[in-house]
Amino acid sequence: MRDLTKVLSDAEAIKLRALIAQMPEPTGSVGGFEEYPKMLYHPDYIALSRVARHHEDLKTRKEAATKMSRVIVVVHDIETEEDYLADGWKSDPVEIMIQMGEADPRTPTGREGRKEGVRKRQSIEDEVKQLRRRYAELTGTRLEPDPVVGAAPPVQPHQATGAGSVRRQQVQQAARKAAQPHARA
Repeated sequence: MRDLTKVLSDAEAIKLRALIAQMPEPTGSVGGFEEYPKMLYHPDYIALSRVARHHEDLKTRKEAATKMSRVIVVVHDIETEEDYLADGWKSDPVEIMIQMGEADPRTPTGREGRKEGVRKRQSIEDEVKQLRRRYAELTGTRLEPDPVVGAAPPVQPHQATGAGSVRRQQVQQAARKAAQPHARA
């Protein structure tokens, strides 16, 4: 916010502060002015906006731009908004695009989409790790190492050629070893 003392003189700033102090406090909902005015869009908005942006003929673009005022309406109260919503108007033009069967333009595609996917997976993995750690703290159990997704255990040469019984014995030994309480020195 701009410092008013730099724009106004000292006397003007004092008068302004006095006027602000005399104003009554707003009553009712504090966020009442955040909801309205609100813009609503007719389903024809998408076609007209595309013509206004991408058509080669300048006259056609201007016509589409002038018709845009008929497919956008500003509502100031909930009753008017309910009437327009009942008639099929939308508060977000992206909803119209999705209903038309198009992809959501808000979701990233290509390289950005892959990066977003990696970020989401990483955040999920981090959250799971935190939950596992917190659960282990609350229950007093030992936290086991995280399983690596898609990683197979290393295969030793004698395991690959031998029967499944060798592997089974190793798993049983590891389970017995893990079940034993650890002695602290």
